[in-house]
Amino acid sequence: MKRVLSVMLVLTLLLSAAISVSAYSLKGDIAAVSRKADRATLNRLSNMEDGEKADFIVHTAFRNAPTKADIDAKVAEQTQIDPLHFRSEEELLAYYQIRRVIRDDMKRGAVLENMERMGVTFDDVKTPAGELYTPDNVARKGLPYSYSLTRAQAEHLLGMDEVTDIGILYPTGELIMGPDEKMSESLVKRLVDMKDTDRVGVWAWQYDVSDDTIDALIREDFGNAVFGDAALYRRARLCELSDYSRSANQEIADCLGAAEEDRIFISSLTPSFILYLTSEQIWKLAYMNKVCSIGLYEIGFHVPEGAEKYCDTEAPLFERFMAWGNEKYGKAEYPVAGFEELYAMDGEWSIVHAPVGCPPPWEIKCGGVLGNRFIYSIGGLDISVSGYMLYDAKEDDFISLTKIDLARYPGVAEALDELNLGLRLGDADTDGGITILDATGIQRALAGIDSLEGVSVEGGKSIFDHELLGDYDCDGKMTIMDAAGIQRRLAGLND
Repeated sequence: MKRVLSVMLVLTLLLSAAISVSAYSLKGDIAAVSRKADRATLNRLSNMEDGEKADFIVHTAFRNAPTKADIDAKVAEQTQIDPLHFRSEEELLAYYQIRRVIRDDMKRGAVLENMERMGVTFDDVKTPAGELYTPDNVARKGLPYSYSLTRAQAEHLLGMDEVTDIGILYPTGELIMGPDEKMSESLVKRLVDMKDTDRVGVWAWQYDVSDDTIDALIREDFGNAVFGDAALYRRARLCELSDYSRSANQEIADCLGAAEEDRIFISSLTPSFILYLTSEQIWKLAYMNKVCSIGLYEIGFHVPEGAEKYCDTEAPLFERFMAWGNEKYGKAEYPVAGFEELYAMDGEWSIVHAPVGCPPPWEIKCGGVLGNRFIYSIGGLDISVSGYMLYDAKEDDFISLTKIDLARYPGVAEALDELNLGLRLGDADTDGGITILDATGIQRALAGIDSLEGVSVEGGKSIFDHELLGDYDCDGKMTIMDAAGIQRRLAGLND
């Protein structure tokens, strides 16, 4: 009797499976699709209405992506730089940029061609883990593998030889670490009291970029390049780390829908970032597998123990500066390392020195020419670590010197020159003065004998790439007239 029941049960299961597959096979070949899709996927397809979409994982085996040899050949057509014998850092950076553009164009073309053959667009891409796919980043990320598809699109994929399997995409997937495990205690407490419209500062850290990842990127971006010395190889690694970290951090911010003004700090040297987020965005961030830790980032001003001697607490603007910082940035967890009033203009504006701590790593974020000086700020906020700010008495506001409009503040350019703030245009060796060495450095740079080092700005470029520091006569470019002008000044023929 038991044997009869067992046989009947097996027959029932086989019949139900046949019915479910045959229901799907009204629009497809059973043998072809059963090798590529499990029963749950076929059942989901059989129950889909016209125009309805479902989320699927799709694995493919396309072979037409450009090979390393293809990329090498294309690069050789467009540059005379020999990657086996880099002669300078400038050659290395030029080759790196050329190869990246060519490689990305070729890979992007292959991905877009395959997506067209698959009958999918970026509007169909479904990435529950928070990855963002756009035409701009597919060269790095490759062909997407999860999509929101209609039944017709799924059937088209099942019929393609290059598609190896297709399956239902479940909403969450397996998390490497639970969201609660990633959050700091202070952030968890803050989330309890947050309203839907509230936003708080949050710092987050991705998993560290491994040496193997950077090594793989170097092989991809530099091909068979030979680095003649350790300094060139370190520069290549820094290029890769900077590009990888910044793009990965910006991509997470994009996925969260964080506005530009809410991106407080995006590191290009570490997998870290600071954003202003709503509670919904924070939970979405916590569910991303690529993020390993999240914490509350509330910043304000306070003078840490030992720093009092560097603060002129009797200065008229000191108390206003501290109140302004706490009004703008919240709780007092942001150390002020000093305060000094340097220059005042008849109650209209003042220049103050107020160095304020900033999240590492230090990096120059922005800069610009004010009068005959190059002013730059360090750190991700509008308060520079170097601490030089302008107080607008009429607006009752402190402004980073990198952000002021000289036309609104007559006399500031002369004050900066008198105070010797920033870097004087023409100070090619950045030693703080204008000497014959600056004229010689400009001449040698123009002749291609040497390259000017100087201060790096965002993107890894030297400010000399923008011909700023060598521009002694402030005409917007570095020419032999700048070297001649310095020589005339030193000879006492003019200023």
